[in-house]
Amino acid sequence: TPMKTKDRFGTDSSAYKFSTIEKIEVSGLSSIFTQEGSYTVSCWVKQNSTGTNMNVWNFNGDGSNRHNLNFAGTSIGFQRYNGTSYVAKRFQGVTGVVGEWVHVVCVNDAGAISLYLNGVAATNTGNEYAVANSGDVLSIGYPNSTLNGSQSIDGKIDEFIILNHSLNANEVVSLYEMTNRHDLNDIYQTGKLNNAIELVGSSEYVEISSNTPISETAGSISLWAKFNSVGTNQTLVVSGE
Repeated sequence: TPMKTKDRFGTDSSAYKFSTIEKIEVSGLSSIFTQEGSYTVSCWVKQNSTGTNMNVWNFNGDGSNRHNLNFAGTSIGFQRYNGTSYVAKRFQGVTGVVGEWVHVVCVNDAGAISLYLNGVAATNTGNEYAVANSGDVLSIGYPNSTLNGSQSIDGKIDEFIILNHSLNANEVVSLYEMTNRHDLNDIYQTGKLNNAIELVGSSEYVEISSNTPISETAGSISLWAKFNSVGTNQTLVVSGE
């Protein structure tokens, strides 16, 4: 089991640190990870070192249904294998990622794949690779039990998200911008209690400006809330120009 460690904002026990054969396994995702289905996998990754085919995540329902994100030296690749042929997207010649947090998003849109690094789409399709793991399982940080840690990631993973639908390019950029907001972390540091904020009275609120506001046709907001009392029209979030 990987150790919990500081996330990219410095919050203790909020990200996972991987090395050698440490991994997280998630089962029951075969309906999402299909060749012609639609899904999105988003995560923040920080490499401690470079290596050959360092697996961030890997899924293999069987030998003909493999999905994989790996870092290999100065390249980052997302690929899918159907038992006969590969479909792949890859960044080549990436520098400056060791020791730095990067946001990586993999999208499978009805069979068409996309790969994004810090909101920018990859165009290279070379260097296909998709390792197999054992069973119908998503393995995070380490591909399977037969490689003796040779293809595990040496680094940290934060905010791992799986969606059962595909995001478009604009949505990926919005996701990157929203999860990369250091000003939100600064807000939480002010009077924080276990990374939450307490609002009492009409004069207490938080304002956030964004270059990608929620439109009338698309957008999502998620939060946890705890009410101290019952009242009329207690507003949690409001957006407008």
